[in-house]
Amino acid sequence: MSKYEYLFSPMKLGPIALKNRIVCAAHGNQVADPVTFMVTERAKAYYRERAAGGSAAIVLVSSSVDERADYYPANNFALWSDDIIPGLKELADICHEYDCKFFIQPSHPGVHQGCHVLVDEVPFAPSQVPAIETPNQVPMALTKEGIVEIQDKFVSGVQRAVEAGVDGIELMCGHDKLTSAFFSPLANKRTDEYGGSLENRFRFMGEILDKVSAKIGPDFPIGLRMNVMELEPGGLSLEEGIRLAKMFEATGKIDWLGCVMSTYRSIPFELSPFSANLEPGWGGEFTRQVKAELKLPVSVSSKINDPGLADRMIAEGKCDYVYIARALIADPHFPRKAQEGREDDITPCIYCNQGCVARSFDRSTTNGTRCTVNPTSGEETRWGSWNFKRAQRKKILVVGGGPAGLQCALTAAKRGHDVALYDGEEELGGQARYIKMIPGHIMPQTFLDYLELQVKKHGVSLNLGQKIEAGNVDRILEAENPEAIVLATGSRPAADGLNGLTAYPIPGCDRSNVHTYLDFLRDEPKLGERVLIVDELADRVSPGIAEMLGEQGKKVHVITRWPMLSPNLMIWLDAPFTFGKLDAFGVQVTPFTWVKEITDSGATLININSQREYDIDVDSVILATMKYSNIEVASLFQDKGMPLHVIGDARAPRFMWNATHDGQKIGSEL
Repeated sequence: MSKYEYLFSPMKLGPIALKNRIVCAAHGNQVADPVTFMVTERAKAYYRERAAGGSAAIVLVSSSVDERADYYPANNFALWSDDIIPGLKELADICHEYDCKFFIQPSHPGVHQGCHVLVDEVPFAPSQVPAIETPNQVPMALTKEGIVEIQDKFVSGVQRAVEAGVDGIELMCGHDKLTSAFFSPLANKRTDEYGGSLENRFRFMGEILDKVSAKIGPDFPIGLRMNVMELEPGGLSLEEGIRLAKMFEATGKIDWLGCVMSTYRSIPFELSPFSANLEPGWGGEFTRQVKAELKLPVSVSSKINDPGLADRMIAEGKCDYVYIARALIADPHFPRKAQEGREDDITPCIYCNQGCVARSFDRSTTNGTRCTVNPTSGEETRWGSWNFKRAQRKKILVVGGGPAGLQCALTAAKRGHDVALYDGEEELGGQARYIKMIPGHIMPQTFLDYLELQVKKHGVSLNLGQKIEAGNVDRILEAENPEAIVLATGSRPAADGLNGLTAYPIPGCDRSNVHTYLDFLRDEPKLGERVLIVDELADRVSPGIAEMLGEQGKKVHVITRWPMLSPNLMIWLDAPFTFGKLDAFGVQVTPFTWVKEITDSGATLININSQREYDIDVDSVILATMKYSNIEVASLFQDKGMPLHVIGDARAPRFMWNATHDGQKIGSEL
């Protein structure tokens, strides 16, 4: 019996019996065919893994019922076409193999549809209010005829899902989609019977529910995924959201309510990155108020990454069941491991949003979502748990204990290899372990801690503080007698300031007041009061260091050649949290700017567009430019007569998810 009394107790959503209280929430994953929007082998493998992992139900990614309304840049399924039915039936059958229910989430993107792709179409909305991300793409306000047309398309989409054998329908009216836009005072400026009062704003979705229920019958399970608040000034309040929920409950036509608390304007809260410092389960305090007013089962999804937390939230009346997305991307077997008491084996989501959220907004990633901590995510067709094969035991030497080396060592050890790992540092983690120095950036360390625990559990021999070099390489090779060597020696910051803009070092980088970002995080050099940060990496490092220095009262100036500091923070959803702190500390940020030279008194800067030069006075300089691979050690293994594999930053400096993917790939092939 599980120690989680509530989480693993059965429950019902209307007539549907769930084996536990964990539902894999609908989430963007780019597993549909990018051209036809049909079910692919990748999609079947992706959802099979999550069904096999023990979730009680899976909700398919929110998908459009309207062929004119593509979800660009997301890549979802074509509920507008009869051709989708066989594929949906296959997905339903896969889920049922594992006693997992399968739900469909019919939706309409509304103002977020991609008219720049479907150039013959326009986005639809309650009123002519553009999306926050495309202010130059003003929608067409729906006519009453258009309202009826789209409502009928919802009915047709639902009919296709029912024909495919799904267990339930979860109508999407959250996250600023067309249906929830009618609820919102920000998006709905209508003066007819579909705007104004809350009762009028309810009407569009209420009529869809009436039509759907009339078509499929009162006994087929229907739920709502609904905005109960919008977390933005002037948006839908929690009080209004509760009133809406009660209005839907009063229809007698819905069986459950999945709570949503954001639109695209406030999506950084709902999909909060680790830098947001929002406590896991933060939304429970809001859904507790919703649940107190309803008899329907209520769910919450707000960074739930721990089975104990989920159990407590149910026990405390914050929800009846939990929706989990990112934590099930990180570990599809989260439910099964928790139920078996194997919490230490759950791969922890670090909420970096790099392989999941960012790639769900990029249709060029036609091979699906990825995950920093779970390289098998999106790769289930080749690395799914059903494909796991033990290897003929070999001795493997892994050189380097960063994310790439640890992932490779773990994968190889799981397959039955005898693995020895060497690292010159006394602590595992490589450069990644210094990220925890930045305020609000402790979560990546949880993944490093997990990897260290797992390699020890699987018998990897750890040899720390032993740097392999010319004087000891032969002795180590003789002692270990490896049959294959993996170099995961990482990278180092370019202390000379070499960068992608000029392809040359920065003159003056050899001065004693110039430091790399790693020097600062690792060695804490003494800095002057005026600090210049030179950023090219466009990641979390420079803003994080600027925040640290701002907290110390330093006068900080960050320059970047990009149009804004760290543009990746927009798609990783860190921007409002990170840049808000920098503004509070008075950090100066200058885009489109680079360093021509570091001088005796400071630096000569140059605007990369106009070529205007000017001098500034600074005391210290921190560089965050490119990285060099630490590949020199490879020469020590030449002519040793054994396979040599290079992975991670040693292969080429990239993101952490590239490093773990490299480690998984080579660990699976050895």
